[in-house]
Amino acid sequence: MLIPGMQLQVPFFRDLATVRNPQSPFTFLNYLKSKNRLDQFINLRNFYPTRIEYHDYLSWVCEKLTHVTRFGCKVKLITPIWDKKGKTIEKLEIVYEDERDESVGSYIAENVVISLGGEPYFPACAKGFEDNNRVIHTASLLEKIPKHFTNLSENYHFIVVGSGQSAGEATYYLLNQYPNAKVSLCFRNYSLHAIDNSPFVNQKYHQSSVADFYHLSSLSKAKALQDLKASNYSVMDLDLLNELFKVQYDDSLQQKERLNICAGLSLEGIISTDSYAQVDAKDLYNETTTSIRGDAIILATGYKQDNYKEILSGLDEHLIKDSAGEYLASKNYQIQKHPSMQASIYLQGYCEHSHGPSDSTLAIMSTRAELILEAILNDSSSFMKRKEYFNEA
Repeated sequence: MLIPGMQLQVPFFRDLATVRNPQSPFTFLNYLKSKNRLDQFINLRNFYPTRIEYHDYLSWVCEKLTHVTRFGCKVKLITPIWDKKGKTIEKLEIVYEDERDESVGSYIAENVVISLGGEPYFPACAKGFEDNNRVIHTASLLEKIPKHFTNLSENYHFIVVGSGQSAGEATYYLLNQYPNAKVSLCFRNYSLHAIDNSPFVNQKYHQSSVADFYHLSSLSKAKALQDLKASNYSVMDLDLLNELFKVQYDDSLQQKERLNICAGLSLEGIISTDSYAQVDAKDLYNETTTSIRGDAIILATGYKQDNYKEILSGLDEHLIKDSAGEYLASKNYQIQKHPSMQASIYLQGYCEHSHGPSDSTLAIMSTRAELILEAILNDSSSFMKRKEYFNEA
């Protein structure tokens, strides 16, 4: 969410290139230099750029890669292309729809890297409200809230569900955007918690820790992820927590109660009408039920990370899965495959269960990409074609 003032939770060194190659022209520091802001950024004495600036950095990189990118296209399906004998899948056809003119096209590839990102997660009781103007996922917060709640001085009542960084940022945004509004922040935990980002914990988000995690047993991996939960899930940046507490304290001086902390509530149901939205919840500590009525419900309920499986459904019988039904990925993030498959598929952002907590974060973007590239270049099946290509070049 590009909320003004909100910062990344990882330092700028974890950009698209620096850890892999500090001399790359695609580093965040080179971006700052090209924008004549390097000196000013140094004066900030802060490793954590704002989300808005990081978004601008990514856009700057994209502008330099227009010759190898095609935006505005949604991949619909990946289908096999068999050899002449019909025994081996040599290549893959990536079928896409250009959302600008609804035309359909395709590309042929020997290697496919899948990195679709997550899709907004709506809890079971929120199913059917995906397009509702009073039940809004944080993914569309900045689009829908200003559009449907236009009076900045109105005393709206917003209900935010969640206890993670997105919930905190949404709460902060609503309190600042609507000075007369009330925000009820509802979550399951007994209290809000700060992110655990000590140096020792952060080491577990380095590429060097991935190999150690990868070789753990399934039970040990599950335990490690649970132990590290406070470093990524249902937690907020400490500075943000302090800001929210300061808002609550300053309001108390003026005998206001704009921020209402509703701890220990488990979402049970949602009601949305033309005039209000309502949360029905169970109090996990008092074993009672309660209802909170407001003008809108903001779901800071995270993202689901299994949306890529649908486009691979036509290849399922040729790809290997683990006992939990997840695609089994090698250390280099390639989905393991049966002999009937020669083409290769790599995953970015979907291997937390096998590669550790860093996989769904920005922490290892550059080094993971390097491993995938090395795997592709070392693929013996395409070595001769690469050699011919480089000779021509």
